[in-house]
Order: sequence, then structure tokens, then C-alpha cells
Amino acid sequence: MGRFITSVVFAMLSVSGCSQIYDTSEFEVNAPLDSDPPTDCNDYCQTVLDVCVDNHAQYTTMAQCQQICAHMNLGSEADTSGNTLSCRDHFALEAIEAAALHCPSAGPGGNGVCGTNCESFCQLQSRICTGANQQFNSVAACLNICAGFDDSVSYNSTVLSGNSLACRISHLSLASGAPDTHCAHIAPDSPVCN
Repeated sequence: MGRFITSVVFAMLSVSGCSQIYDTSEFEVNAPLDSDPPTDCNDYCQTVLDVCVDNHAQYTTMAQCQQICAHMNLGSEADTSGNTLSCRDHFALEAIEAAALHCPSAGPGGNGVCGTNCESFCQLQSRICTGANQQFNSVAACLNICAGFDDSVSYNSTVLSGNSLACRISHLSLASGAPDTHCAHIAPDSPVCN
């Protein structure tokens, strides 16, 4: 993406036989990175909302994307697997050329590429549905129960009913902005995903 950073360099140079310390703080360096800097939610959400549309949509609004993105693990710059934001950003960019193939990996579930759907769901719900909105006793308990959810329904942001993991991921995304309303919808005995 050709992202560049501007950084102020502070260095102390010590040369053998020379005791003087040089402060180079007045120099500004514009250096290209070997790879993209860590992804932020604004970049990721703008890409995924622009590219993953219609029946490939992963989020309904920028606000919804940013709210759930804030609960994701950042990961490393070069991630192409694992339950991280950086991995999702990578596949959002890949989706520019092949939305049907890559949008599911760019979304909140991860689709077995950027984390398994259960791994992503359980990690995110533990951060979003807390206190009185808690639906699972722990991430481990969630993973155990999630293994019994129907994961054959392909996730997109329009799957809002039916007894599937995709439905629960949709309501978890909505819960990131309205936990009092939507956290109950991700439960094993969900009144909506049943």
C-alpha cells in the first residue's frame, strides 16, 4: 500500500576514543517501510466495506466495523493466518481481486483462515458481552459449546436468524455497539438464532 512513516531519530553515537555524544534529534527521516505498518481499524474497515458488499458484506456500517475491530488482536504486519486484525486486513486487500473467495476471511469470523469461526467468536464475545451481558462462563466453555453450533452456513452480515454460528457472529457484531440488546442473541438458547 506504499505506507510511509515519519519518525524523529534520537541517537547517541560513541566512537572508540571519542567521548562526545551527538544528539541527532533535529533530523527528520522519511523512510519507506519494508512492509505495511500495523493495521488500524480505519484502514481495515474502509477496505472491507468498499470491497465486501452485497452477499459478501461482512459489516453493515463503518461504526459497526470499528466497534468490533476495537476488540480484535492486532497481530503482526505480515499476518496471512491467525486470529488477528492484520490477517483480516490482508484478505480485505486480496478481496479487491476476488471478493467471493477472500471476504469471508476478512470478516469477524475469520473463516478458518484468520482464526476459526469458533476461535474468533469466542475471543470476541469474551470482550464484548461482559458483566450482566455475559453468555459463556469462559472462552474455553464457549469453544466447547461453539463446537456444537452449525458452522455450515456461510457468514455474511445479513444472516440474522437461524440456528447457526453465522447468525451468532452477526449478532455479536451488532452487540459490539449494543450489548444490552444483542448479547442475548449469541447464547446457546438464543431467542433469535434458533
